[in-house]
Amino acid sequence: MTEIEMLEYFKNQIFENKILQDAIYEECDFNFEKENVLQENINRLLKDRKCDNKIYPFGRDSRNGIFILVDDEYVAYIAGNRSAQLCGILSRNVREFFNLLLTCKSLIHYFTSQDLASQKNFEESYEDWNFLSSGTSSQDKAIEDFIEENKFETDVGKLYEMLVSAVTMKPEFIIEDTIYNIKINDLFRSDHKYIEKLINSNSNSMKIKKKSNNDIIKLLSSFKYHPNLSDDDIVIFEEEICQCCGREVEAYIENIYSRSDVDCICLECVSNGEAAKKFDAEFIQDAEYVTDSKKRDELFHRTPGYISWQGEYWLACCDDYCQYLGRVGIEELDELGITDEVLKNYVSENKNKFSLEDIKECLERDGSMTGYLFKCSHCGKYRLWIDEA
Repeated sequence: MTEIEMLEYFKNQIFENKILQDAIYEECDFNFEKENVLQENINRLLKDRKCDNKIYPFGRDSRNGIFILVDDEYVAYIAGNRSAQLCGILSRNVREFFNLLLTCKSLIHYFTSQDLASQKNFEESYEDWNFLSSGTSSQDKAIEDFIEENKFETDVGKLYEMLVSAVTMKPEFIIEDTIYNIKINDLFRSDHKYIEKLINSNSNSMKIKKKSNNDIIKLLSSFKYHPNLSDDDIVIFEEEICQCCGREVEAYIENIYSRSDVDCICLECVSNGEAAKKFDAEFIQDAEYVTDSKKRDELFHRTPGYISWQGEYWLACCDDYCQYLGRVGIEELDELGITDEVLKNYVSENKNKFSLEDIKECLERDGSMTGYLFKCSHCGKYRLWIDEA
């Protein structure tokens, strides 16, 4: 049986049981989607990108990430947020994918955390998420019956081995950004070096004295064009090892445009330009033009970006870059009393993007249409950028 045939086999089984179908959607965050919808999403995610593999999309999650069968062999995932620039391998084959999906349920969680650093980490997280529930509801019972009917593996140790085998597969699943010539393959840290780094992260030889909390607070407020960095999702507040300076840090960013495999840069190495220099990298995807090359250098090489649907686009005013204030919707603009001002300017400057009516109806801070608010540090003018999923 080919992997495509195996996929259809499981799909038919699931579609025969409405309770099971709802359970997988609600408890496992997976949904079979119509082919045309999936293809539209894939076309959006792969715009200006190249993938040499044969891919077949077959499902999505609540974050609009797409599950795909690659080369009729293994299952991979492409994150629904283009700005995140993430993709990676989930399982070695279709059977293992559904095995892991139904036993681990929140499958993506394991790859976006440090749960794969050791079997102990994985087992503790597995227990905390209360997987393989006791069957007190019809949905839990449907999942358990499906697992038993297909003789899926339920031993926690063997599930861990399946996951690690997937993320360390070679060759890796890679998508290439043809504009920035960036290889996108770092979802779930799908590289055995990352797993090794986590496993060895307690080694004293890897650690240099870390920054104090006061140092972190100072750094968070030190970026000229990003003054509200502490309120932005771009900063990850976890202990890690900066790949630029080698220090153990408690705050870092992983959004960086580079050909190198980089996923942890401390704020100091962003601020002083060392990370951009070492990895030939930029932190901003695109911006309006200003004439001063020093200002362009400070924005692209020494300023963290921001989380968005389609990638950062930094606005300018008075021949200088504006300060980024954060994500906004109509509610936040109303609170500031600037709704009419910024929407009028936005529609005037972007005639072919979104209508005023659509913006007023759909713009939400954490919605599928999101606003990004900037303010000129010279004249005080507010400017708005909008994108959508």
